[in-house]
Amino acid sequence: MTLKEKLSNFKECAINDANMQSHTLIKDSEENIKNSLNDYDKKAKEEYEDRLRIESSIIVNKNNQDITREALNIRQQVEKRRLELVNELFNELENKLKDYKQTEEYRELLIKQIDKVKEFAKESEFIVYIDKSDKDLLDQLKKCANINIEISETIIKGGIRAVIKDKNIMLNYTFADKLSDERANFTF
Repeated sequence: MTLKEKLSNFKECAINDANMQSHTLIKDSEENIKNSLNDYDKKAKEEYEDRLRIESSIIVNKNNQDITREALNIRQQVEKRRLELVNELFNELENKLKDYKQTEEYRELLIKQIDKVKEFAKESEFIVYIDKSDKDLLDQLKKCANINIEISETIIKGGIRAVIKDKNIMLNYTFADKLSDERANFTF
């Protein structure tokens, strides 16, 4: 073998060796890049899913707050409307009571209430109070009942209030207290 052939053979071996090393380096580099890309892809997906969970949670919480706030607003509106309706109802009832107070039936009711007080008081002394709006019935009631009747300083809207001093008892048949009780216990 000549020197030229030896050189050519050496060159060929060197080139083959370089090609093999180059091929191995490229393959290793490609595999490292692939692994790095897979790791990056996996990490990016995890970060995306974490971010998606966080953002979803934030949106759900905000929606829940909005729903709660809106539900509270609706409850307040319903309660406001309920109170308006109750007030309208009781205003209408008070107007009907004013009309009722102009009837003979109302005068008879007052006499029945006074009779109840007399029966309860028996021999004890008592005072019956009527509303200021009923002062034109005062003389009639005194005649019918033959008792002491006075005009109340407080508004009782109708009916009577009686005080039995000996027994320290007050009997209350007033429209004002009955309306107040009904309003407090009124539900839809």
